[in-house]
Amino acid sequence: MGCCDGEKTRGEARTEIASGQVKALFAMLTGLPDYAKERLEVCLTCSHRTWMTAAERVGWIIDNLGVIVGRTEHIPDGTAELPIRPEHVSGSFLCCRVCRCVCRKKALVKSTDCCKGLWKPPEA
Repeated sequence: MGCCDGEKTRGEARTEIASGQVKALFAMLTGLPDYAKERLEVCLTCSHRTWMTAAERVGWIIDNLGVIVGRTEHIPDGTAELPIRPEHVSGSFLCCRVCRCVCRKKALVKSTDCCKGLWKPPEA
């Protein structure tokens, strides 16, 4: 079950999102674990990928803050679509147009899976 599929409680989803944020910061110092590298390789070839600059991402978050914070509905259903930009732009983040997540952060959360089923949590 993914972080944004509506099956998790607000608390569970927020915990996964916060975990991805913290793990992304540590990964800047320590590098990505193998499971995250494998997941990101899949994301890089996915037809649902898009690239967003920091300014675009912040703007999107501000525009959709009510749904994100209130989590009154399934996040992708209640938010604006992400731009379609399949090619990398310098200084941009790889994002998923289906679940609206930043792929690097989602890939670092071991307990989550791809919203399209392209990767699953690693087996224990």
